[in-house]
Amino acid sequence: MQLYIQGKIFAIRKRVTEEQEIVYAQFLQKSENGATITDVKIIEDPQGYIKEERNVRIPVKISTFNNKIFFTQDGAIEVIK
Repeated sequence: MQLYIQGKIFAIRKRVTEEQEIVYAQFLQKSENGATITDVKIIEDPQGYIKEERNVRIPVKISTFNNKIFFTQDGAIEVIK
């Protein structure tokens, strides 16, 4: 079973380490209790689909560490119209 994160990219966050640049697509989720931001680690984006305000569908795999959930891209990104 494949899981997806789908929605409008709120922001792009980049983290630079000594070895590489890591890119995260951020999705904003608003509710009555406030807002949360979901980060998805982007592994590859050869088509250049990761841009702010773009509606996308990203297949993800989930991992956990210290009671936190992490999302990592696990397939090709699709643009949603």
